[in-house]
Amino acid sequence: MTRKQVISKLCNFLIFLLLITLISCKKTDQSQVPAVPVNILIDQPTILAAAQGDIISVVPDSSKTGGVVTFNFGKTSYHLGDQVYGNGFEVYVAGYMTSYIAYDLTCTYNGLTSDCALIVNYKTQNDSCPCCGSKFNVPLGGTVISGKAVVPLKTYNATLGNGGLLISN
Repeated sequence: MTRKQVISKLCNFLIFLLLITLISCKKTDQSQVPAVPVNILIDQPTILAAAQGDIISVVPDSSKTGGVVTFNFGKTSYHLGDQVYGNGFEVYVAGYMTSYIAYDLTCTYNGLTSDCALIVNYKTQNDSCPCCGSKFNVPLGGTVISGKAVVPLKTYNATLGNGGLLISN
């Protein structure tokens, strides 16, 4: 085999590998979660009552005109005046009065094809999808623990101000 033939075969092989790599790569963005408007204010007394490691969940109420806020720190739920769209969201208190992370309660595996809202487990701090069985670790950025999902939970902006905690996109 001549040097020219070896270089030609090597180039063909490298092009083949590049094509295989491009075809096999999946796009891993958060597009499986429907885009819904989020602009909710959780009042300051509620936020002040939450401690580090607590989870606050906000889901649509049965009339779909407001929201229901539920806490894992001993309080029952209360009605929120703002409308909550989609499956709702949860707020993880990463650091008391300093750091809050808001996640969508829609599974990143089948969010566009299912109405399955994630189930929040306040004790283990893992969310689970009743449809596909995926589990997400809330304190660690909504990362996937197990199941069919490969993308972490969708996050929202969480901004602390004088009026409370504003969750928005």
